[in-house]
Amino acid sequence: MLREKLCKLTQMGTLHDYIDAFQDILIQCPMPISALEIRFFFQQGLRKETNNHLSEHHPATLEETIQLALRFDHGLQRPAQASSDWEKTFHLPPMQGCGPYRTELSNQ
Repeated sequence: MLREKLCKLTQMGTLHDYIDAFQDILIQCPMPISALEIRFFFQQGLRKETNNHLSEHHPATLEETIQLALRFDHGLQRPAQASSDWEKTFHLPPMQGCGPYRTELSNQ
C-alpha cells in the first residue's frame, strides 16, 4: 500500500514540498524498501526536467539524489538573479587614452 503511494506521488508544487511528502510516506513504511527502489520512486515523481537531469548524473544515494535535484531546481528558479549578480560584480575599467567621446568634442 505504501509502495503504491510512493509510486503515485508526483511533484505538483515546490521540490521542498515533494521531498517532505515523500519522506512522510517513507516514515510510515513498516517493511524495508531497497535503496534502489526508494531512489527510483523519488526520481519518477519529479518534474520531467529534474528527472532528466538526475538521469544524466546517476546519483548513488537518496541523499545525493535529493541534493542534486535541489541544486538543479534552485538553478532553474534564479537565472535572472545570476545575471543580475554577474552585472553587479563585473565592472569594466574606465577607458583611458582612447580619445575624446562624441559629447566631449561637441562641447569644445
